[in-house]
Amino acid sequence: MFAIVTDTLSDLPLEWCDEHDVRLVPMHLRTRAGDSRDVLEVHPADTYVTLATKPSSVRTSQPSPSEFTEVFDGLLDSGVTQILCVTASSALSQTYDNAVAAARAANKRGQVAVIDSKTLSAAEGIVVADIVHGREVGMGFEEAVDHAARLVRHVTLLLIAPPGARLFPRPGHRAPIRRLRRVMEGWMGAYGLVTLDEQGRLVTVGRAADQRMLAGRIARLMSLDAQRDGSLRYVEICVGYPRSLSVLEKPLDTNEFISRRTSVANVSGAVACQLGLGSVGIAYAPARYLVGGDLDEGAGYFHEGELEEVGL
Repeated sequence: MFAIVTDTLSDLPLEWCDEHDVRLVPMHLRTRAGDSRDVLEVHPADTYVTLATKPSSVRTSQPSPSEFTEVFDGLLDSGVTQILCVTASSALSQTYDNAVAAARAANKRGQVAVIDSKTLSAAEGIVVADIVHGREVGMGFEEAVDHAARLVRHVTLLLIAPPGARLFPRPGHRAPIRRLRRVMEGWMGAYGLVTLDEQGRLVTVGRAADQRMLAGRIARLMSLDAQRDGSLRYVEICVGYPRSLSVLEKPLDTNEFISRRTSVANVSGAVACQLGLGSVGIAYAPARYLVGGDLDEGAGYFHEGELEEVGL
């Protein structure tokens, strides 16, 4: 049986990963107090509180090649011969490049495949969860690698980001320009509808002062995909305020397309730093592209009762 590795940008809860034998390689959270490993050493709820009181006090950085090497070597030492690693979009983080660098060395001892999900958060989590499902029903390593590479082309992430959200800066964009853009967006009070392009870059596809308008657009985009690909399986995403998910309830309560929510995810500290408190969204995939044509109940990796809310 092959091993599965992912980064904490996938927003998979630690408990779920332990239960399903998924190894997490953490992002880093940097504050004046020092460097901490996201999720493993700092609970996301604690990061939410810090961001609510001091929004600019937390910075993020990707795991180093040596951290991936440590995980890969540990698995190989335990007798594992095949490892499938899924990372966040290489256009947003150097995590993928660092995993590939570690895999080159590890491939001298076994087979290590690294998949660029070209997305993040629960969309990346859907890819990992479906691979876990595949492994549980007998999917082999090579088949899982091929399946993951195909699935990433059909997973969609749509986020409503609050005014002035930091988002993941693109390489080459100067920091002063980014800061000015965030300040201007904050003044305008406009929420942004954000998705990822084919290269895995975050792009803003709409703005509105009212979140409900953007939530309606999310429902329309899902409807178009459902008309083309059939029923959808989706995960709701929120950053710190579960009650903010109510903005999605009415637009998604529709007969225009068939969909089923598999879970609700609260994001990791690293994702929260970039998206901003109060962000909400949807990650989804057509059921036809998932293992067995569906993402069963066991693959859902979060439930409403486990959501964390910022308490000040």
